[in-house]
Amino acid sequence: MAQIDLARLSVREANELLRKYGAEREDVDIINPDARHQIGVGLVHPINVRVHGSAGYFCAGLTDDGPRFTVDNNVGWGVADNMLKGSIVVNGNAGAIAGVAIRGARSEEHTSELQSRFGISYAV
Repeated sequence: MAQIDLARLSVREANELLRKYGAEREDVDIINPDARHQIGVGLVHPINVRVHGSAGYFCAGLTDDGPRFTVDNNVGWGVADNMLKGSIVVNGNAGAIAGVAIRGARSEEHTSELQSRFGISYAV
């Protein structure tokens, strides 16, 4: 399991590493995301990505071939925009237009304490 620290790297550098790890089929933990925008954009391999914290706009967008994202807290608007395969689970709240133009992927949001506590989710 690889780890990417966004306190030390730009999102562009992090996304380049995510694509590299994806090509190697290595799962990734992202720490210190600090609600940065465009985390995990443009992935083309089926890896697991866990964001330990909140992500900003367009997390997991423009992805292909099945990456599986989990965001521990909240995300901004446009999460999973144009995700072709794979999934995203948001264990907090999501901004507007979650899953817009999603095709063949699954998006889940646990938007209340009860939903999170009991694992209730709904697909977007």
